This record gives sequence, C-alpha cells and structure tokens, in this order.
Amino acid sequence: MCVPLYDTLGASSVEFILNDAEVTTVFVAENKLERVLEVANACSTLRTIIQFEPVTDDQRKKCAEQAPNVRLLSLQVRLT
Repeated sequence: MCVPLYDTLGASSVEFILNDAEVTTVFVAENKLERVLEVANACSTLRTIIQFEPVTDDQRKKCAEQAPNVRLLSLQVRLT
C-alpha cells in the first residue's frame, strides 16, 4: 500500500498516519528525513527508512540514536 506524507503535515500527523497504516518502510527525500526520525521510535511497525539521496554517517548516527530499531538506507544502495 502506498501512503502519502505531505510536506504540510506536522510530526503528530506523520506519526498517526504511519501507525494507522502500519507502515514498515518509508521513502523520503533528504530534507524530510528529520520529520520521519522525530516520530520513528513511536511507530511500532516502522523498520526501514529509504532516503532517495546518499545517506551520511551523521544521518546514520542520528537514526541509531533516535530510532534504534529502524535501519536507514539509501535508494542508491538498494538499486545496485
């Protein structure tokens, strides 16, 4: 199932949608990663965040700190 997360949604709306739809994987642009990381730990079914752009070491560290049960991958890695 594809569930859109619009730019205008606040963190609480993103959290609600991810939980309500029982999302396991989220695709994000780099500039939206922070919004998803804010709520990732509160989303029990979320397991993977795939960023369209390359993932930096700092982003991996932040994900590990904020959402230890969620892995952060780059779409470029998944396609190769």
